[in-house]
Amino acid sequence: MSDETFWKNREPSIPVTISRDTLTSQLVNLQNAGLNSIKTIGGKAANFAELQKVAGIKVPEGSLAIPFYYYEQHMKVSVINFERYIYNLFAKWSNRSQPKSYLHRPDVF
Repeated sequence: MSDETFWKNREPSIPVTISRDTLTSQLVNLQNAGLNSIKTIGGKAANFAELQKVAGIKVPEGSLAIPFYYYEQHMKVSVINFERYIYNLFAKWSNRSQPKSYLHRPDVF
């Protein structure tokens, strides 16, 4: 069996949607976080928070996590700036005054 067939056979039939908290905008102190914080800070940061609770594992003191709120804000600005860049590039090299926007993503805004 090829690698492609192996992974194709294990692909979920319905897409997995991960819910996230995009309302929390304060940095999260990892001493107060854990696996219950996955929706706010993601799996890596939540697992790192859990490591702090295990005796003998040294982690940096005062560790903080950036919540999904800031990722979402960054993506909104990045998409807008990218569309603006493409528009200006298109306008510079084309006789057409306005390009068709293939980049507009209403689900992001």
